Amino acid sequence: MTSLWLDGDRAIPVDDFSPGSTYDAVVVGAGITGLATATLLARSGMTVAVLEAHSVGAGTTGNTTAKLSLLQGTVLSGLRRQYPQKVVNAYVEANREGQAWLLRHLQDNAVPFQRRDAYTFAVSDKGADRIRSELAVSSAAGLAVEEVKDPGLPFATRGAIRLPDQAQFNPMDVLESLAADFRAHGGILVEGVRVRNVTNGKTLSLRTDSGDVHAGHVVLATGAPILDRGLYFAKLRASQSYAAAFRVPASTTVPSGMYLSAETPGRSLRTYPSDTGEILIAGGNGHHVGRERSPKARLDELLDWTLRHFPGAEATHTWSGEDYQATNLMPFFGKLPRGGGKILFATGYNKWGMSNGIAASLAITADILGGQLPWADTIHHRVTSPAGAASAVGLNADTVKTMAEGWAKAETAAPDNATNTVPAEGAGIIVRHGRNPVAVSTVDGVTCRVSAVCTHLRGILSWNDAEHTWDCPLHGSRFTPSGDVLQGPTTAKLPVLD
Repeated sequence: MTSLWLDGDRAIPVDDFSPGSTYDAVVVGAGITGLATATLLARSGMTVAVLEAHSVGAGTTGNTTAKLSLLQGTVLSGLRRQYPQKVVNAYVEANREGQAWLLRHLQDNAVPFQRRDAYTFAVSDKGADRIRSELAVSSAAGLAVEEVKDPGLPFATRGAIRLPDQAQFNPMDVLESLAADFRAHGGILVEGVRVRNVTNGKTLSLRTDSGDVHAGHVVLATGAPILDRGLYFAKLRASQSYAAAFRVPASTTVPSGMYLSAETPGRSLRTYPSDTGEILIAGGNGHHVGRERSPKARLDELLDWTLRHFPGAEATHTWSGEDYQATNLMPFFGKLPRGGGKILFATGYNKWGMSNGIAASLAITADILGGQLPWADTIHHRVTSPAGAASAVGLNADTVKTMAEGWAKAETAAPDNATNTVPAEGAGIIVRHGRNPVAVSTVDGVTCRVSAVCTHLRGILSWNDAEHTWDCPLHGSRFTPSGDVLQGPTTAKLPVLD
């Protein structure tokens, strides 16, 4: 599956990798956080390199729905249940600054974007209660959120709130512009080089598949941090959700704003202007990575829901995106433990990375250059609530249970027989080679056998029948059928088995 944004022949200029080089800073990851951080540091006069394991935007940014909004479903009321209003206000201010910085960049560089009103809507009594709570907390945070009777949707709602004048865009337009800005300031942008580890010293050393480089500072902008210092993988819930783009006949009205439901399963709607008219983008139906029996069924349910409400719509693209939610609901950003103050990171945007990613970039840049942001100080010094602590305990207890269940199932799997263990096209199964779990799949007529044990913390992988990937149910690492790393905290590919 390929997202609407990643489909096409866009060519973002990149640079050659130079093993042995030393930079003032190396940023790992070329999504919105990585490129914004790199651009800010390069503008300050630092020598900066960005190392991307795949290609620009290949991770979460290129698979988002790309809404730049301060109304974020029911995020603020969720935060308010764990934190005092002061901390919620700091989160809003962080996102406000992130939004403002990005809009200035788009305007200054003639990057197309559309102003749209943002809506959170409810279709149940429980959802309506959440709407009222979100309205109260948003108003207390100084947002001009208002209640509306008719949000302009083609189905009945039980309530809705609106924040006018937010924005949407094609995220790859944004990354292309940031990359050009970065390279214009002397930055080095490298694709296809995976960072495996970072070690401390007088300068930091980054080990990659193509040789080592060195830096005064390292910024991990990789979704989940690729270093386990601080155990952030245990503080994050890895989520995968789905999206689809549709051509809609002229006889079918599409909504004019950006929409997100207050209930689960989530429903997201927005449009995108094209030469042939407005494209409808529907999203939602998220689940914990690696723990859904059939991700394809989740995608099919989203497609069916969209076709019911938008007659004649024709799907042109389907895709999924992986994101991380902190157990205490607040994004993490700043200095990584045991990094000597020189390794920084950002994660846990809870599906709102367009503004949170820029906010994290501003805070990280301030840390490196000696600046100070009051909202960042407030977020850094927050106290985790009992609810947040309980959420972390529950998540990790569930992870331990999932790991045990996965190994128990793998140990009773059928033995592998290379002559007849050939799954049907698009299928993947777990078998045993002796006591070793083996992941066998067939995609595009090619059958692959790899280890079924995640290279991060040895969880047993599960087959994703929507994306045709092997996914880890523990901390969200994902692999191709042949074992290459796609996403997650791991940096090591799966061993290939004969």
